[in-house]
Amino acid sequence: MVWRARLRCFTPTRTSFKSLKFTITLILAKLHQISHFVKSITLFGSTDGFNIELPECLHIDFAKDAYHASNKCDYEEQMALWLQWQEAIFLRSSYLDWLSERSQSATVSSHTDPNHRYDLDSYLDAEIEEFRSTAPTNASPSLPIDAVVHVLAKTPAHPRQSVDHLITAHGTTMFLPALKSFLHEHVPRNNIIPSPHDRFDVYRQVVI
Repeated sequence: MVWRARLRCFTPTRTSFKSLKFTITLILAKLHQISHFVKSITLFGSTDGFNIELPECLHIDFAKDAYHASNKCDYEEQMALWLQWQEAIFLRSSYLDWLSERSQSATVSSHTDPNHRYDLDSYLDAEIEEFRSTAPTNASPSLPIDAVVHVLAKTPAHPRQSVDHLITAHGTTMFLPALKSFLHEHVPRNNIIPSPHDRFDVYRQVVI
């Protein structure tokens, strides 16, 4: 076979790829797969009618795009995190589209039937109650609908920063007045009064 002859000529030279310093594992994996082609075709027949368009699209969506979104350093962890974000965005978008379709159908029904008009808020409340009633009883307790979840790192990036440092480094000249106003409005029973001598932990980001 022509393929087998070409493979015998190529096999002695493929070790030269080991001297390359970029994506060595990806290259050698593809080169190793070539050695199985002849045996696979002999056992299972030719690959006529097969199309690699679908797996190639998946490779672009789940590998290439994720790799380009990373900073090329520890890219595997960043790729996995990027894919989780994309999945979360997709699920959220799907839910909003579904909610929009249901609200539009309710609006159309209210216009076509004057004796039965829907109030959007009560309609959504009814949907939520129906979902809760049909949920399994052994399911884990979920957060309230209006609950706000804050996600912070376990340790602050800059712990115990003075107020003077916050003003100098971040320009937060109104930090203490804003903090006092926030505590007075949201935690009225709080007895702690922030002072210029207090120190505060500084985080890089907070996820809400």
